[in-house]
Amino acid sequence: MFLLSNGNKIDTEGVIEAMEDTTGARRYFFDIEKGDVVCVEKNNGKNKEKAESLVKSGRYIEIPNVPDTEQKKWMMKFAQEFLKSGNKDEKSLYAKIAKLLSGKKENSFNMALKALEKDKIGWIHGWSQWQRNCLWEEMENWFSVLPVEIEDKFEGCDDCELCKLMAQGEHICRYKRSKS
Repeated sequence: MFLLSNGNKIDTEGVIEAMEDTTGARRYFFDIEKGDVVCVEKNNGKNKEKAESLVKSGRYIEIPNVPDTEQKKWMMKFAQEFLKSGNKDEKSLYAKIAKLLSGKKENSFNMALKALEKDKIGWIHGWSQWQRNCLWEEMENWFSVLPVEIEDKFEGCDDCELCKLMAQGEHICRYKRSKS
């Protein structure tokens, strides 16, 4: 879990959702005091004024979205990693995705996504996790350049001994060497 210096928990799900949204219909802002995410629709002038007042307050920072071009790179890497050297169906799916992503069409990412969704093996689930991991990394990188201190605090289950040790910061494993 990520915490602000005042102890407030950051809405990481909201930050990731904001980074993933490439529709252009909304703007997202991060509250550097509460850790919340505020979403403002772009559909009217009143909302534009609201967005500008959030920025001017100094308390909110606009969350950047990850452009389609970057997500296309992620999907291509995913396809190369998992589909390119697979069985006949996976190789065929890889070829289709590679062709779609290399195309110049504006919606090529969405078309490649639809191809994954239609796949009967279920590679869309693998893609969803891959994309989530990439978005998490983007979020961590963004946190590192914010003008506020953010702590990455371990959040375990609290039931097992390993989680208790991790929470205390005592997570170094020492092994005894065998005498045989």
